[in-house]
Amino acid sequence: MSAFERSIALHHTGDDADILDQILRMFLEQGPERMALVESALAQGAAKELERESHGLKGAAATLGMEDLRQASYAVERLAAEGRLEEALGGVARMRAAMEAALAAVRADVDGPGPPAAPAG
Repeated sequence: MSAFERSIALHHTGDDADILDQILRMFLEQGPERMALVESALAQGAAKELERESHGLKGAAATLGMEDLRQASYAVERLAAEGRLEEALGGVARMRAAMEAALAAVRADVDGPGPPAAPAG
């Protein structure tokens, strides 16, 4: 499994790197907001909202090659659909961890390796 696979995401954008980079920057901005909505829905005991928000993140994760986040989101979506909110608590924690890993991987991809280090002297 993986936090982020650029080749999968690039495929979903028709191999357009510029569009992918725009989408990834939006994910960096909106991903944490979407995760907060998931956590809020769980805290409020709002099963339908939790299901909807988890479903949305699952789709974004699948499109962007974030398999860990996709799987965690799917598990929470199913638990919420079945009204098993107590069990969803652990699933949301896994979603949070997968989201953090995906965000870190995307930041590294978007920012690139950075300038080379200056020679010691």
